[in-house]
Amino acid sequence: MAAKKPTEQPWKVVQPIKKPRATQQPQPPKPTESERVTVRVTKGPADYSPMAIRNAINQKLKSTIVAKVATSQKDNFVITLLSNHTAAEFIEKRPLWQSAFEAYGIQGVEEPSTWSKLIAHGVPTRDFDLGLFKAEVETFNPDVRVKGSPRWLNQPCPEKRAGSVVFSVATEAEKRTCIQKGLIVAGITVKVEAAKAFTASTQCFRCQGYGHNPQTCKNRVKCRLCAGNHPTRHHKCPTCGASETCSHLQPRCSNCTGPHPANHTDCEVYRAIKARRPTTSRTVGPTAGPTAGPTAGPTVGPTVGPTVNPFQEEDTEMEAGPPGPKKLRPDGSPW
Repeated sequence: MAAKKPTEQPWKVVQPIKKPRATQQPQPPKPTESERVTVRVTKGPADYSPMAIRNAINQKLKSTIVAKVATSQKDNFVITLLSNHTAAEFIEKRPLWQSAFEAYGIQGVEEPSTWSKLIAHGVPTRDFDLGLFKAEVETFNPDVRVKGSPRWLNQPCPEKRAGSVVFSVATEAEKRTCIQKGLIVAGITVKVEAAKAFTASTQCFRCQGYGHNPQTCKNRVKCRLCAGNHPTRHHKCPTCGASETCSHLQPRCSNCTGPHPANHTDCEVYRAIKARRPTTSRTVGPTAGPTAGPTAGPTVGPTVGPTVNPFQEEDTEMEAGPPGPKKLRPDGSPW
């Protein structure tokens, strides 16, 4: 008896089971950064009330727009707006609020700059004038536009054939171009690097100490002229009322206690730092580590004798009121 052939079963196509997609939760919108406006004034704000100015502006605008008022290193006002208002809007309404700064004399109103600060090394000093730097850069480096006024990092001396120039550009692309390719200036290619916020040779314009970032300094404030516990811009002679060097001033260094301003090149602390050797005498003030150098920020009046060359900064916000006693440790790295 023959075996029966098994009956063939038809194949079935099985569709894969689709898993339901998880619904994506909507991401909360990122908070917009508050915009700022710089109000340039002719008279430095020696004593002012941030809250009084803020309230006066908001009253004149009949709306709560200004959140905070501070000053910059150049003794200008920095106005921080609420996040739902723009700098352009605030500047457009200048006629309404400018009387709040009547006592200080408004020179101009602008949005704070975000330029990148660079240093060009090896720029000739003997047969090249600094006034030609901007024209040279923009003529022979078409992709770069110099912003502001270039300046020597250190005033060139007759013995040196080349020096370093501090300058600024507006965009990150220009910054990368300068650093990667260098700049053609005075018939040669010079090396360019980004300027550091502070170096081992930076002197703080707030505490007069060395080796830390002046923009974030939390040390006790010291006057550059008399070593008093007040900013240099608040210095006032008790005899004649002068806010700068006068015949009654007995200068005192907050670092070495010597009879000279804190940024004098004869200061023992400064000379020891430049020579990279420790000082043997007692020092006063927040000096730390083997660092010294140029002052940043505003200085009031002339000083007696030679002083350290200032490394000027852009308008940077500074809070009103005395800082705390915290000290910062220098990194000791060379320029």
